[in-house]
Amino acid sequence: KQWYQRRVRGVQVELPRDTIVEAQIAEVFQGETGGMRTHCIVLTDGIVLGGQEIYQKPYSERQILLEKFCQTVRKESYRRWQEVVPVRPVRVENFHSVTSGLVVQHVKGHSAPRLAHCMKDKRMLVHGMLLIRHIKEPWNMELSNKLKKFYFFNAKTRESQYQWPAEAAADFSYTRTSSLVWPWTPSMWTQILQRDPVTDKLLESFLNRVQPVKQKTVDQR
Repeated sequence: KQWYQRRVRGVQVELPRDTIVEAQIAEVFQGETGGMRTHCIVLTDGIVLGGQEIYQKPYSERQILLEKFCQTVRKESYRRWQEVVPVRPVRVENFHSVTSGLVVQHVKGHSAPRLAHCMKDKRMLVHGMLLIRHIKEPWNMELSNKLKKFYFFNAKTRESQYQWPAEAAADFSYTRTSSLVWPWTPSMWTQILQRDPVTDKLLESFLNRVQPVKQKTVDQR
């Protein structure tokens, strides 16, 4: 198998040829004190993986293929290259499972404290959250208060069903153009770390602020 090697923003990257992915370079610090600094490549989505086109597949299927792709890369790549890992999507209603692992601490190479996510003996710097819509509008996923079960609701036709609607599957183009980046500034860290309804209000405030702009942009296309 042929591999493609290059340096991106000072970080060594090695991937199979004929691969097109959306990724982020994350700073990672080893140990509780964050004394050893390194990087990892976080794959958020994919278009082509080693020659296999996946951009038309639903978001959930693309994430499964990215997971398998990263496992292959870890097995076959050279140790001197940076680790490649898939993103771990979390549903909005489980937002607090993300904030529960956050800490503010001093790390190597930064004069001021930084927000980081704890993973066993590692700390990964966090700059915000990527919000991805994996269901095409006008479909939405709702939770039944009576049955405590998710169902799908069409806001246009007012139709609801428990089966996955095939026309709601979001391909790469849709998730890419509908995604939102929610930056977390230092002034927000204290509220985010409180892990209470205050954090929910921050998210709601952000969505109310950017969604009208996003909708206007989509309508003009």
